[in-house]
Amino acid sequence: MRPGGQYAKGANRERQRVAWHYREGALWASRTAGSHSAFDIVAVYDNRVELEQIKSGRTPTPEDRAEFAEAVERLTRADVVMTLLWWPDREDPRALYVSLPAARRKGRS
Repeated sequence: MRPGGQYAKGANRERQRVAWHYREGALWASRTAGSHSAFDIVAVYDNRVELEQIKSGRTPTPEDRAEFAEAVERLTRADVVMTLLWWPDREDPRALYVSLPAARRKGRS
């Protein structure tokens, strides 16, 4: 196999999946290339966010499944905060807009 062949195969599968999400009505979808996170794809729909890990070569190992399940567990307990940042040259970033999760808006923590 040529060097980088497995990376290219996985990256192509991820691009195909991003395109699929757009065909399914996603408002935004992207690969998280190089992030080394538990998720390869992030897709945002009007009523949900989908996070996916894609294995295109070998079958996922029990360790892969455990890592994914752990990430899912952590995220189901997390609030989602969206921030619009402006970061001009030679200055600190400034938050122009920060969304508050529903639990925080209602005074719960």
